[in-house]
Amino acid sequence: HLLELISRGRIQFALPQNITRYNVSFLEECLNTHPECIILSRRLASSSIVDIRKKTGFLATTFSFEEKLNILKTLKKLDSEIFNLFVSALSKNWHSMEMNIHERGAMGVANIGIAPVMSELFNKKGRDLYLELLFSAMPLEWAMALNADFYPYQGNEHSQYNASACCLYGYNGFRIDKDAIVQSKIGEIATKILSLDNDIS
Repeated sequence: HLLELISRGRIQFALPQNITRYNVSFLEECLNTHPECIILSRRLASSSIVDIRKKTGFLATTFSFEEKLNILKTLKKLDSEIFNLFVSALSKNWHSMEMNIHERGAMGVANIGIAPVMSELFNKKGRDLYLELLFSAMPLEWAMALNADFYPYQGNEHSQYNASACCLYGYNGFRIDKDAIVQSKIGEIATKILSLDNDIS
């Protein structure tokens, strides 16, 4: 059934890590079924970078040394708490951005996205959530780049839901009047569905 869905172009696989970490024989079978069903790490990284640039205008961008310095100086002169967060995050990440993507591919994208900025925000409140935000931002940024649905991991002992929501708010803005993420209309409808037809055509 999975190969049938692949042949119809209904399923694609994003492989953020080195291809040797995956079942190569299964990937070969998938590629024989549909040559465009695999998205490798570099392509995923470039799609994510383009999407981050579109959403923010300055994160994940390649500027000259002089341009970077001027941006940081300008932000510093504004002397605002929120702009100072960006100064700190950008100064830490810009110097190694290209090397990070070159060496780690899609796994390095979160280091240059919104996670470091959100981490600085929490640091000001005395909470170190860098790793939680980083690992929650990774799949979120990949999903946004591919225009795919994203479901944060949620288990009994660990959940990425809140950290993913923080990163999403960083890209799309905050709603101060709401204490919790509002359930989508689709979610409300889905809870009322009694059965699904198994016809995949």
